[in-house]
Formats: sequence, C-alpha cells, structure tokens
Amino acid sequence: MDVCPASAITMEDGKAKVDIDLCVDCETCVDECPSEAISME
Repeated sequence: MDVCPASAITMEDGKAKVDIDLCVDCETCVDECPSEAISME
C-alpha cells in the first residue's frame, strides 16, 4: 500500500484492494508485491 503513488491500494477485510479508478498503471505494486499476487491485465 505504501508504494502506490496514487494511493489506490487499501485494506478491506484483511486483504489488499486496488481501486482501478485511482490506479495510474505505474506497475509499482506489481514489482513490490512479495507474494506476486498483483498482475496487470
């Protein structure tokens, strides 16, 4: 969550959620996610 320059990642029910309306497609979260759970489609 902290690496997102657009603050598009929040926690809901213990899980990270990406707000696609705020996301700027920089892919920083993809590179930083330790479990490789985020991908760009």
